[in-house]
Amino acid sequence: MVAFSYSRLSDRTKFRILTLRPGQLDNPLSGTLSEQTNESYEAISWTWGTDEETSFIELDAHKRMFIKPNLERALKHLRRHHEKRVLWIDAICIDQSNPEERNAQVKMMSKIYSNAVNVCVWLGDKDKDGKSDKAINFITNKISDLGAFDEHINDKKYNEEWDALGRLMTRPWFSRRWIIQEIALATAATMHCGDQCVGWNEFALAVALFEKGSPTMSTKFKRSEAFGNDPEYFGAVQALGACRLVHATTNLFRRSDDRTRIVEHLLTLEDLVSTLSAFESKEPHDTFYAVLSLAKDVRARIKSDTPRSSSPVKQKAHSWPSGMDGSVDNSSDKERKRDSDEIEEPGGQRRKTAISTRFSEPDPNPDGGLPAHRTDSSLSQVSTTSDGMTDKQSKLAEMVVNQFKKATNPKNKQIFDIDYKQPFFEVCKQFLDFVLKKSGNLDMLLRPWAPQVDGLPSWIPTLDRTAFAPRRAKSAAGDYKMNRRNADPLVGQTGLRRKVYNASKRVARPDDWKFGDSREHTSSLSVRGFELDRIGRLEEVSQMGNVPEPWLKLGGWPARRTQNSSVEPPPDQFWLTLVAERSPHGLNPPPYYRDACLYAANHSVDGGGIDTKDLKNYGGSSITAEFLERVQAVIWRRRMFRTRRDGRLGEKLGLAPHTAEVGDSRFLQKLDAFTRKLTRLQVYVLFTAVLCPSSSAKFHLAISAGTKFLVDLQRGIISDHTEIQSIISSANVMSME
Repeated sequence: MVAFSYSRLSDRTKFRILTLRPGQLDNPLSGTLSEQTNESYEAISWTWGTDEETSFIELDAHKRMFIKPNLERALKHLRRHHEKRVLWIDAICIDQSNPEERNAQVKMMSKIYSNAVNVCVWLGDKDKDGKSDKAINFITNKISDLGAFDEHINDKKYNEEWDALGRLMTRPWFSRRWIIQEIALATAATMHCGDQCVGWNEFALAVALFEKGSPTMSTKFKRSEAFGNDPEYFGAVQALGACRLVHATTNLFRRSDDRTRIVEHLLTLEDLVSTLSAFESKEPHDTFYAVLSLAKDVRARIKSDTPRSSSPVKQKAHSWPSGMDGSVDNSSDKERKRDSDEIEEPGGQRRKTAISTRFSEPDPNPDGGLPAHRTDSSLSQVSTTSDGMTDKQSKLAEMVVNQFKKATNPKNKQIFDIDYKQPFFEVCKQFLDFVLKKSGNLDMLLRPWAPQVDGLPSWIPTLDRTAFAPRRAKSAAGDYKMNRRNADPLVGQTGLRRKVYNASKRVARPDDWKFGDSREHTSSLSVRGFELDRIGRLEEVSQMGNVPEPWLKLGGWPARRTQNSSVEPPPDQFWLTLVAERSPHGLNPPPYYRDACLYAANHSVDGGGIDTKDLKNYGGSSITAEFLERVQAVIWRRRMFRTRRDGRLGEKLGLAPHTAEVGDSRFLQKLDAFTRKLTRLQVYVLFTAVLCPSSSAKFHLAISAGTKFLVDLQRGIISDHTEIQSIISSANVMSME
């Protein structure tokens, strides 16, 4: 049997489909590969894994293509017994050895998955102990009954079912980055595990209810010897890939009433990259490329399609709502003119905009302002038009139409070039250039999102800084559970209506930072800022989110509980610093946090600090548990300090990363010893935007006296409410390599 070889596609907009011949589970695989024309097909979403291609499928009359064993098992389970099945699957339908074809097919992924009649998700073989079958039966027969939800959560007889579902949710498929697009764009999807199958909507409901009921289940499992009396048996459920996938697909789009069309994209590229860090990809470039078609503010373009430009971003940022998809720009001028009156949807269909048909002439003002004076009678007459509008109303209506057409036209999205040959660092700079200019702040430098690739400067936050990470444990529902390993970024999540902190009063300017150009080291980032204060006294690192005893003394709360007395109430400055002066949702902390802090101290070991883990899990107070969970999110692996000014300890109390050092004259020369990454909010705002690199980095500082502006400085965890504006006396221009 000869090896299979691909024939060249007739057009770069075409793709292949596999017609899989019928057979029984133990029969060899066979089928034909051809270009898709008008046939209906299903798409397969699966996990490539690391196995070698030792299995095979027979294609086109005795030609053998080697495939991975996992894919062989998937196709055998999905194959019908008595009739053919038409499928699209990336490993077979794309010539993976042809980079040009591979790059061209990547840009078509959104079209392929949105046009498929169904997306078949292969989770893998069923568990030998029957847990996967139990989980799917639980989803199908029990969880969908919302009237019995409280019973299912509280009754211990369902512990095994919840455990089985938790294991299913940790399957490797849920860690893939491309699955977000594959599921989000699907008009229908089914989840397959062995010979069991469940619809995506039913599965998503089960995941959402699992997350909803996880606090109650933690309490229940704490009392169960069968599960090790472990209140953290499921770990941080909200950080699981399955939960994040359901959140993402729920909030990506607004769909039409029949759910078949995407009416509006809701998330920006910044939102997607920030919130989907739990999903991995083999290629680091796919950190961005896998979500381009889902973003409301960008569209993809193959780099080779256009002349090279020195600017990483090709179009001026647009502030109006997004278009309808992430399609690639290969259109002619004629097509662009046609698109001004049409909307292209993910499936490639086009439809006329309802209100644009009233004005058939070209847009006289492409910037979306009031149209220029026109001489045609329909707009120059003072009398009302045939539909009853005055001349002024007609002009206003046309202005709205022009803006609507511009806002909903995919061609007006920001262009993001796809180029797998480009170094990953350059792609990161392209992304940051777009995000920082668009947002007007440096928050993205505090949210971990980049895979750990050699050669990245420290101002690109890598995934080793994420708040949660998978950890294998004997006491876990699946192969792993998500445990906290770092504090949360203090800037909060993207997409919030109001910023968590806003000391800059929105006066930041895009030219307050820049990347290194050809005259500098290209890995540098320069930021304008000013020195606010320096660390004067620094205490030990918070281990596992516990509050060390020296922190209490530094915070002005040295009194300890004795046999006949209680601890005095904590100073506001101290407990506010422990929670970063915010609730988990970025609002002011609730008033009971102060009393919860006092309760925690009263129930801690004499002469020690506050053991947040034990008190949270076994303290018996849900209010205290809520407070301590917030404390862990803020202080984990951070250090508490007081500032020093003019040789004396100041009144300001703050938190710093675990690598911080007491600041002296060396502080300005050796910032890498201070912290790996110090920006606004990350360390009590010693600078407006100090971006500290690794120990091998070098710094260049220059003083620019009299420069009085801020670079989106956030008040962060300053607890004495010092007026920032009164502190500004000079500015530093800083470059990091």
